[in-house]
Amino acid sequence: MRSVRVLRGAITGLALLVMALPARAQDAGESCLVTLGHSDIVSPSADLARLFDLADSASRQSFFLRRTSDRMQFNACGVPRHVARLARALALPELPERGASLLPAGLRVHLNTGYPRDWNDGALWSGRGAASSLTAGAMFRWGVLEAALAPVFIALQNSAFDMLPYPDPAYSRYIHRWHGRFIDLPQRFGPDAATAVDPGQSYIRVQHRAWRGGFSTENLAWGAGLRNPLLLSGTAAGFPHVFLESARPVDIGIGHAELQLFWGRLSESDHFDRDPDNDHRAMGGIMGVIRPRGLDGLYLGVAHLHTQTWSPETDAIDILTAPVRGAGVDSAGLPRNLRLFGLFARWAGVPGGFEVYGEWARQDTWEQWVRLLNPVDAAQAYTLGLQKLVRRGDGAVRFSAEVSHLSDALAHRDLGRGLITYYVSPQVTQGHTHRGQLLGAPIGPGSEAQFIGADVFWSGGRSSFSIERVRYDDDAYYAVWGAVHGPHGHDTEMSFRAGHLWGSGSFAVEGEVGYSFRYNRSLLGLHHGNSPDFPYRRDENIGLRLHGRWTPPVRIWPL
Repeated sequence: MRSVRVLRGAITGLALLVMALPARAQDAGESCLVTLGHSDIVSPSADLARLFDLADSASRQSFFLRRTSDRMQFNACGVPRHVARLARALALPELPERGASLLPAGLRVHLNTGYPRDWNDGALWSGRGAASSLTAGAMFRWGVLEAALAPVFIALQNSAFDMLPYPDPAYSRYIHRWHGRFIDLPQRFGPDAATAVDPGQSYIRVQHRAWRGGFSTENLAWGAGLRNPLLLSGTAAGFPHVFLESARPVDIGIGHAELQLFWGRLSESDHFDRDPDNDHRAMGGIMGVIRPRGLDGLYLGVAHLHTQTWSPETDAIDILTAPVRGAGVDSAGLPRNLRLFGLFARWAGVPGGFEVYGEWARQDTWEQWVRLLNPVDAAQAYTLGLQKLVRRGDGAVRFSAEVSHLSDALAHRDLGRGLITYYVSPQVTQGHTHRGQLLGAPIGPGSEAQFIGADVFWSGGRSSFSIERVRYDDDAYYAVWGAVHGPHGHDTEMSFRAGHLWGSGSFAVEGEVGYSFRYNRSLLGLHHGNSPDFPYRRDENIGLRLHGRWTPPVRIWPL
């Protein structure tokens, strides 16, 4: 009942906000240009930007380097009218050359009735029960200097659910039951409800011509994947980092290129080990993207992430050179640090409205090229996807599908190399996480997923339907239970979701309801039986999501 009251209060508050605040006036002679952004990396405005890219070849975007403050202009007159109407409700106002303005305000309310289901939600962790966040802020600009303060206020009900406590008293009882000491991925964030304030999508930077640099706590997303980017996604909170990057594509003769280089600090959650001396790690990354000349709609990218422990004894030069060097190996040939290497490709065809994309990544060390090439499928992950936009008069239909695979290669598990689980590391024991949430694909270590969905754009907004299958943590299953239960005991989930996005004037509201059933969740019941005929556990979850966004009237304080 408490979760229902929280949800009811949030909906009432959003309704009062909608009625009390003035709508943004639209100019009758409004330009066809619409400015969209990645307000939360995974958001309606980011999704519409991707669709506009398929319909408008005049302003193509790579979507490999994504930052929440990105601003992209598209031709709204070149897309179906109902799609353009939604885009205008989510559009960002023009930035002042000198002055300050308010940023869009957003409210999120999530409810899970059975078990946690967290998916590209940033600092908000969607556990069992209600979870909500409120975002607001302002930005300032003075010539080459730009800054934004956009904190997130979070409240979690964090209700209890069945889990297997970790038995080692040196660690929190809530840590991951099967990978435990080698990844900071708690099953639950403590026993109580919680509130928190996160710096959110805040930054300060300086831009000169085609380059910009500064400090930020924004979320970064790398790669073309929509649901499961392999290296960096919107699943965890943004981490503090300094950066140097291209502000727009640079002509290099053979095409146009983009570059991003950063150094950041990752933090441990409050529910991992009890050692205060290893609470932070340093992560450096470099990514380059090229759009070859003469091949319209083709983008190619390469990326490298390097994570190492951070202590008072850590050499600053060692951290600075991390993005452009290898991991280093010990006497057994194993990497001392956690390194991820990725290749990306995207081809978007206009005016056909068809897109195909892919990501391939390895968790390994580059000093040993034989290990990189042979076996090529060891410690690898991939995501493949496509989407097709079909015009229907003033409306449109979008079909999409994505397949992701992060589990280790079965053929190499008994050849002496040992099991290498993606995102898990014996050397950097918190793994590829920040504050207990994954930095990469939300399905997590050793998992695979298949997704298919359809979106209908009509006069009432956008209606969405999807089906998804996820098989979680195959590596843990095969390492512990596979020999006994064979193909019967996998942790497998089926999800069915339907949602609707409505926008008008300065407001947009999105709601979604989903039903999931999951067999052998977190492999909880397998330790009670040792027979393939064991009656396997089944959990069910109903998930509700409500997102509201308001873009304030254009209020600029010129200086």
